[in-house]
Amino acid sequence: MNTYSFNILNMNILNFICNTTAPTTCVTVCALGGPETMSVCNSFVPGLSLAALEYNIGYGSYTCGTNMPPPPSPPPPPPFQDFPHSCFPGNSASNEGVGTGTGINGFAWNILPSFSGNNITFTVVPNPSCNPSYSGGSTCCSSNLNKIEFVINANCRGAIASVVGSLLPSYQFQTWPGTPPPGFTTGESLLIAKVTGMDLGGVQSQQVTITLRPDAVCSTPSKFLYNGEFWFAAYGTTTRLDGCCGTEIVGI
Repeated sequence: MNTYSFNILNMNILNFICNTTAPTTCVTVCALGGPETMSVCNSFVPGLSLAALEYNIGYGSYTCGTNMPPPPSPPPPPPFQDFPHSCFPGNSASNEGVGTGTGINGFAWNILPSFSGNNITFTVVPNPSCNPSYSGGSTCCSSNLNKIEFVINANCRGAIASVVGSLLPSYQFQTWPGTPPPGFTTGESLLIAKVTGMDLGGVQSQQVTITLRPDAVCSTPSKFLYNGEFWFAAYGTTTRLDGCCGTEIVGI
């Protein structure tokens, strides 16, 4: 690292030369003998005014360290978690979906959960960002929503006491039809709870509330839902050949 020393004294702003080598645009300026530092990411040229250093660090002797690397890029988002049951187009190609995971972006509806005591409410809202190019079928951005599946803890079968807004719930162990997502093994199964009949007679239900048994081990949403998260898949009314589905993971 090349260093250059200079001083700011008696309100005199001195000029200095801090050479950098392309593509470096950042330098670290340190106050000698003190903890103060300042990172500057402007292009340095001979004769740069030190007003900014004087304001941020103060007076004294400084060292300018050049050839500093640019700031690191932010980490990539975590990999999309395929829902165990086939979900078009939300799941990635490894799970019979379309390309990489598209979440809810190819389905007409989204599910907004809320939690209160031993109740979980699913509010059904239109998805204005639905993109037909992400869909498993041409009608996925206009389909009704018929069924919601969500992952629960393995010991929570039968923990739902009642449901308002759909037919009675059912439970089923499911595994991935293709390669499981990171963190899971081939053949591993998860317990899925389902609520169906949300568009009986062509009328779309706008809200479903499930009530958990207060005396059960799974009496609260955090104990009932897998990893304390609402990991769901919302399915449309079309057939598997023209499948429509959106999937997402929402924290409590």
